[in-house]
Amino acid sequence: MVVLVLVLAGLGFVLLITALITGQTLFAWACIVACIVGALVLLFTTLMSSRSASAEQVAGEPGDDGI
Repeated sequence: MVVLVLVLAGLGFVLLITALITGQTLFAWACIVACIVGALVLLFTTLMSSRSASAEQVAGEPGDDGI
């Protein structure tokens, strides 16, 4: 998922540069959409990672003191 976020960030950068060079707002809006989607994917990945880490910690084996 992190690779997807990096690809979306790179796509957003390319769209931003294209929007600045051509002066077309369509590329600027596409840049904004790509950045928002990337941020949402990053947020989703972070939340799922923290949930799975806390679930693993709670579901530890009996007698496991973490040493």
